[in-house]
Amino acid sequence: GLMAVSGIGGGVDADKSEEVQLVPGACLVVPLVTGDIAIEVIGTVTEVAGDMVYGFGHSFLGYGPIDLPMATGQVHTVVSRLNRSFKFASAIEIVGALTTDEATAVCGRIGAKARMFPLTIRIDRYNDPEQRVYNCRVADNRLLTPLVLRFAVAGAALCLGSLPPDHMIEYKVTIGIEDAESITFENVSTAVGLSELIMESVGSVAILLNNPYKKVDIQSIDFDVRIKPKNVVSHIWSLDLSDSTVKAEQYLANEHIFAMA
Repeated sequence: GLMAVSGIGGGVDADKSEEVQLVPGACLVVPLVTGDIAIEVIGTVTEVAGDMVYGFGHSFLGYGPIDLPMATGQVHTVVSRLNRSFKFASAIEIVGALTTDEATAVCGRIGAKARMFPLTIRIDRYNDPEQRVYNCRVADNRLLTPLVLRFAVAGAALCLGSLPPDHMIEYKVTIGIEDAESITFENVSTAVGLSELIMESVGSVAILLNNPYKKVDIQSIDFDVRIKPKNVVSHIWSLDLSDSTVKAEQYLANEHIFAMA
């Protein structure tokens, strides 16, 4: 299985990137998100034959044909633990694409290009004096893309800590689709953390990528998120109807009063 751990960000010297190649025993990285936010899967190269690279020694997703970016990488340190040790590593340069994922190994081709799309996350947060903008690229995969989107949005929104008990989130999400109109929706949630934002946005992406009728290619995703330290919950205080009985297709007037928390 996979184990998610906090990693290391930052670039690598140009000289270093030219030195590192995919050779047996080297670090093999699958960058799922690149740019201002990095989410990567780290493994090991088993063998290189021409422009074909074999690695991991086990499956990743395990369902055969895949299309994910393949990169060189650098291991910064090994964290030793009694139950399970792990490596701190990061990608250096995308050099190809993984094309096959079987039970015994993953296989990729140097020079191939996996499909990725741009992701922009803008966060306006009450305790941050300036807007933070994260520009990234995300691998296109029907299973992994919704998962890493969840991590990326949550990481950006909670960069300066958890939300206070009283909070509201205003958000606007735009999903660009190839050969179709963009999907845009806006909403406000209060006192429920990031759950509504993530369910509505990431859920929509998952539905699009798993559309049973036609393949949908996402061109871009933009998040605009504003977080404020107050609740905007309202309750229905009273509701008066113009008539106690109603017939089919008849309109009924009502007067209602809302109380803001």
